[in-house]
Amino acid sequence: VHFIVLDFDEGNPTFEEIISIIKRFQFSCFLHTTTSHRKIRYDDLGIELPKMDKFRIIIPLTKPISLDEYRNMTEFWKQKFPTIDDTCFHGERFYYVARNAETYLHNSYNEFGEIVFLNPDSIFEKMRNNLGKTSPKRKRTKKKKRRNQ
Repeated sequence: VHFIVLDFDEGNPTFEEIISIIKRFQFSCFLHTTTSHRKIRYDDLGIELPKMDKFRIIIPLTKPISLDEYRNMTEFWKQKFPTIDDTCFHGERFYYVARNAETYLHNSYNEFGEIVFLNPDSIFEKMRNNLGKTSPKRKRTKKKKRRNQ
């Protein structure tokens, strides 16, 4: 796996909101709307539903990772973006960019003017560090002293 794909299908955040979020990323990424972005939809009774923003963020990695490592990142990204479709972490998914897609390219540069991609090791490190923080704390119980009889 050479890049991470985050798929947003719930209309939250909006396309404009996610642009303001990714502008703060310290790595480069590409944002594009999907074919179902802001399409007219109807419920079972034929009532028109509100249009929803649907898009993907493609995040290139500094080095490839295994499919298992990619799948293991699901929870990390779900914590950052609770509305992402977690099926985007299924390796068999196929994505394409529609020819009429709205796009946004965010380039992040290092001090030498080179484009910065996301280092997956930084994600794995954050996942390891958060492992202890998310696990429930055990209650400490005092052991009863046994009396000598």
